[in-house]
Amino acid sequence: MSATPSGPVLNSDQAAEYCGYRGGGQVIRNLKVSDPTLPWHKRGSRLVFFPQELDEWLRDRLESRKPAVAAAGQNKKV
Repeated sequence: MSATPSGPVLNSDQAAEYCGYRGGGQVIRNLKVSDPTLPWHKRGSRLVFFPQELDEWLRDRLESRKPAVAAAGQNKKV
């Protein structure tokens, strides 16, 4: 991670809601462990997330899935 961005910060529960995940902050904390690309920062003992970084992370995740979705659609019989 590069320089810490400025602006509003979200806690785990807020980040999960912002990203559209159900299950609250636990989902984001699980993703932190399983997905090394999830952008997070520590402020004292708290995990914090910046909306602009989450936007970029979500965009990258969606972009990486497009080829797989397109390829799956080509296999459909009409």
